[in-house]
Amino acid sequence: MRRSTAGFTLVEVVVTIVVSSLVCIAATTLLITGLKTNRLLTDSSRKQFAVSAIEEALEKISDRSDITVSRDEEDAEDEDEGGNVVLLGGKEYIAFSGGQILLNGTSVLKDVTDCKIELKGHLLTVSFKVLQGVNEKPYDLAVYCPNSKGGP
Repeated sequence: MRRSTAGFTLVEVVVTIVVSSLVCIAATTLLITGLKTNRLLTDSSRKQFAVSAIEEALEKISDRSDITVSRDEEDAEDEDEGGNVVLLGGKEYIAFSGGQILLNGTSVLKDVTDCKIELKGHLLTVSFKVLQGVNEKPYDLAVYCPNSKGGP
C-alpha cells in the first residue's frame, strides 16, 4: 500500500489553527485598545473645544457694564446637581444647570460639577470640574471686566 504525500497532517492543521487564532486575538485586542483611545481623545477634544467656547463667551461678556451673577436659592445647597448659576451680560449669558453649562440656552458642556461664577470688583471668574474618563479635571477661567460695576 502506498502512502499519499499530498495534503497536510493533523498536527500541521492544528498548529496552523492555533497560530492563526493567536494572531486574530492579538489583532482584536489591538483594535479594541485603539478604539477606546480614540473615543477618549475625541471626548477630551470636544470638552476642550467647549471650554474654549466658554472662554470666548466670557471675553464677550467682559466688555459689558451690565454684568450680573445670580443664583437660584432653591438649588444653592446642591451645586453638583443644579445650582442654576447664571452670568448675564446683555444678550450673552452663561448658565450652570443640571450638571451642564449652557451658553445662551445651548448646552455646550456636560458632566460638570462644582461650578462657581463670581464677579469680584473687575475680575470675573468661572471655575468648574468636568468628568473625563474616570477623573475630574478642574478648570479655572478668569477675565478682567474693565466696565463692570462689581462689588469688592
